[in-house]
Amino acid sequence: MEIISVALAHPDIQQRIELKKQLFTDQTMEIAMEIEEPDEIIGQLKNNNVDLLLLSLEFADPEELLELVYEITGDFPQLEILILSQGMESNQLARRLLRAGAFDYIEQPFSEEELVAAVREIVEISRRRQKKLSEIVSGPGYGAKRQQIGKIISVFSTKGGVGRSLLAVNLACALRKLTESRVILVDLDLQFGDDAILMDMKPTTMIDTLARDCKQEEYINFDLVDDYIYTHESTGVDLLAAPSRPEQAEYVEADDVVKILEVLERHYDYVVIDTSTHISEPVMVAMEKADIILLLLTLELPTIKNGRLMLELMDNLGLSKQNVRIVMNRDVPDSELQVEEVEEALGKEIIGCLPSQGNVVMPSIDMGNPVVDSHPESQFSKQLFDLGRTIIADYFEQPEFLIEESSKTDQSPSNLPPIENRILAGLVDYSLVFICMLLFLIPGVLGLIFLEPPVNLLVGMLGIFSSILPPVLYFTFFHSGGQTPGEKLMGLSLAVSDQSEISLGVAFTRSVALFFSVIPFGLGFFWAFFDEQQRTWHDILAKTRVENFHSN
Repeated sequence: MEIISVALAHPDIQQRIELKKQLFTDQTMEIAMEIEEPDEIIGQLKNNNVDLLLLSLEFADPEELLELVYEITGDFPQLEILILSQGMESNQLARRLLRAGAFDYIEQPFSEEELVAAVREIVEISRRRQKKLSEIVSGPGYGAKRQQIGKIISVFSTKGGVGRSLLAVNLACALRKLTESRVILVDLDLQFGDDAILMDMKPTTMIDTLARDCKQEEYINFDLVDDYIYTHESTGVDLLAAPSRPEQAEYVEADDVVKILEVLERHYDYVVIDTSTHISEPVMVAMEKADIILLLLTLELPTIKNGRLMLELMDNLGLSKQNVRIVMNRDVPDSELQVEEVEEALGKEIIGCLPSQGNVVMPSIDMGNPVVDSHPESQFSKQLFDLGRTIIADYFEQPEFLIEESSKTDQSPSNLPPIENRILAGLVDYSLVFICMLLFLIPGVLGLIFLEPPVNLLVGMLGIFSSILPPVLYFTFFHSGGQTPGEKLMGLSLAVSDQSEISLGVAFTRSVALFFSVIPFGLGFFWAFFDEQQRTWHDILAKTRVENFHSN
């Protein structure tokens, strides 16, 4: 296995000794240098070939640390930095250092296994990225400068409520997951921007305050902009949030947006802009500077009519229609309007169709968790990732930015519940079902015993056959509306294999198929112990599976 070379930057010799002990538990780790003073670090890095720098927050004061990280990431772009953080207060500084160019931070105290795993993961990602970007970054050694300006993607819709912010947020997260590049989302819906809410973030400084600072400077640098940027911890996407109140939108003018975007495109690989339905001067700037404008439509005549008018308006405003790409949201297979008809009406190709999947999208919106992060295997996420790949490979001609296929989407742990949870949920549900069945069986059996023929046979058979109704009705009712009592108790839910909504038909099919699992001595239930997705026979027939319940 390839050796990983590490540099330690910590003022405390005892701490450095402890860190070395932890790293030396892995034979592939080597300590290339130990640095005690901030003014020594640049010189030592120039004379050594290092994969990763372990940088303590105690190494220098906060402002000096920020300057060091800026300088190191500028002079040594292939060197990754892992920050050693301590507690919530120092995590705030650590996050600023991440935006300055550090790769990640690890909070002390940590075990030797955690430290080694973090170092190994960061270096492996870095090496994979360097291999993919070999044609973009000049030269194999340190000191290679970034040569490419970031790509700007503006997302626009002609009316509200069609999912523009949903697309912008999830596209930014998808680009980050697909490329592991630096991605920032700019909320330019200046009056009613919701991107921070969709990502469950609570920024205290927004673009309107940044715009006021911009007015005082002819040119601005990233140091100024960085104070207004917040990082989404789960995905690593940065956010420049919209003003907190509608009346503050007037502070953001076109010249301010120009300055901000010019800084961001030099620092980030992808800048995703969530615009608004109103074509203001700041939105015009976002469209003029965009490498691609994504025009979001739905399969509704008014939206498509407005889309056509928008394309005509862009011509009148002198904006190039060549940069416009159409994305369709809430695509339904049985819609009266077909994608081909829309393409013909607009004279533009539709490059992506996002399915209508409210059972996945709405909980993600309510909990502030992007769909591509909370449900990466859903059809919505798969289409979003495909859209991201299309933009990167076909329109930006940057296929080398894409990381390995195996890590593109499925970076989340398995959602299958412990089998004992399913058993306990089943005991609750089938106990309730059995009680309901007895209400039919007991009268039937009593009638068969005590009534005179042939009435006893009629009543008995009616009671016995009616007893099959409770399980069918019980599971159809609860699954078509959500969870059964047993599943609620154990934190489980039923999901369709393609992540579509659980319709009444799916719930009924699974309830009837239940008898195929019961009749052969319950073998259909035991099948869950051998199936990779823990499916019973009635799950397989209905194309369903039981998962941990998603509240997000």
